[in-house]
Amino acid sequence: MYYEIKDKAFIINDNFEIEYDNWNKIDREGNFLLGETSKSLQSIGLLKQKIYIDKSKLIKIRNKHTEMNDDLIKKIPCILDNPIIILKSQSIEGRIVIFSEIKDINNSPILVAMELNPTVNTNNVNKIYKVASAYGKANIKSLECWLKNKNNILYIADKKRINKWLSG
Repeated sequence: MYYEIKDKAFIINDNFEIEYDNWNKIDREGNFLLGETSKSLQSIGLLKQKIYIDKSKLIKIRNKHTEMNDDLIKKIPCILDNPIIILKSQSIEGRIVIFSEIKDINNSPILVAMELNPTVNTNNVNKIYKVASAYGKANIKSLECWLKNKNNILYIADKKRINKWLSG
């Protein structure tokens, strides 16, 4: 599925795709800059900060979540840029989860989990956010339960987008 960015509210690192393609997919050291906090993320109280993903995390995603191919991994910044819904994490305190219309190879919505207070990094802990995971959310029942509790919902895009997403 091709995704076109209409409003670049999120400052995407234009070099991410090239850097990812040039990476040997074995080296676990270091990380990639995805961009900076989007206006949607700022609307829920996040500061304008850089967002990274660790290479070790990408290796884990590639090995554990076969529904996430390289082309979909390279769309993570687009999901951060144009979310349809942002929710509190149900499993880990201090994380949020972000969905957009982008789907995995099995046609499941892609969940991007973001760590708001990363504890292990070399880039000044208090000035960044990190993507903790990204995968297709195949269990729609658990997603429906999650959405029923309004306290979990931090952000919803316009009604037209969300209704189309929910009906899909």
